[in-house]
Amino acid sequence: MSYQDVVKIHVVRMFELYPEKVDDVSRTSGLNLRSDGTNDADTPEDVTRYLNAVSTVIGPLVASTARLALFGESRRLGIKAKF
Repeated sequence: MSYQDVVKIHVVRMFELYPEKVDDVSRTSGLNLRSDGTNDADTPEDVTRYLNAVSTVIGPLVASTARLALFGESRRLGIKAKF
């Protein structure tokens, strides 16, 4: 399991709810985000950059719910969360 798996859960949902915002989140975070959820997050810092980009582009409420979802997914996968 990897940080890519942690981010994937939210990326898939973001493509469903905010398809027009995905390119901006990708550009702001510096991560490649695809509609199937694949991404290139390799570190906790990448996850943090993703969450910050979601907050900047979509808003803090969505970023807060994303943070909770990613934290839960990281626990489920047994990955230490530092974000």
